[in-house]
Amino acid sequence: MSASDRQPAARRGRSGRGAGRRRGRGPKRFHSAGGVLFQEDKVVLIAIGSAERWQLPKGRIERGESPAQAAQREVREETGVEGEILEPLTTIQFSYQQRSGRPVHKTVDYFLMRYVSGSASDYDPGEVFEAGWFPWPRAEEILTFANERSVLKIAHRRWRERQDPTPGRAGAEEG
Repeated sequence: MSASDRQPAARRGRSGRGAGRRRGRGPKRFHSAGGVLFQEDKVVLIAIGSAERWQLPKGRIERGESPAQAAQREVREETGVEGEILEPLTTIQFSYQQRSGRPVHKTVDYFLMRYVSGSASDYDPGEVFEAGWFPWPRAEEILTFANERSVLKIAHRRWRERQDPTPGRAGAEEG
């Protein structure tokens, strides 16, 4: 009897990542990237599932893609808007359970982006329920998740700093 004959039927022929591991043993791990894209005093958000669950655009990093490339692609796909990355913002991590009960650990790299072209009315309805522009304070109010509100606050502060580059300010902060 060969080694493959002794394997349970469910494991025969499996290859690639996770081969030979028992299902559900540990959390699934995903690495995603997204953006806080602004135009003047507004930021673009997406609604997933219904107009009651607003969030920042983000999605999985594809093979061969950098986090910055994934952020630009995901923002474009989910919002219909093209953005230019100005700088990295922050990375958040969180965990949740899938409907099946399996735990998931997700890492998301966020970038500050400025509007280049496109319309939020051109969002992909296969990806999102709705996309729209909101003034910064309103965006903070309607974001569903606290960790994304924190990302938005960081982005807003950095955006304001870019609007008012007071000479000598950086040196005063370095102290």
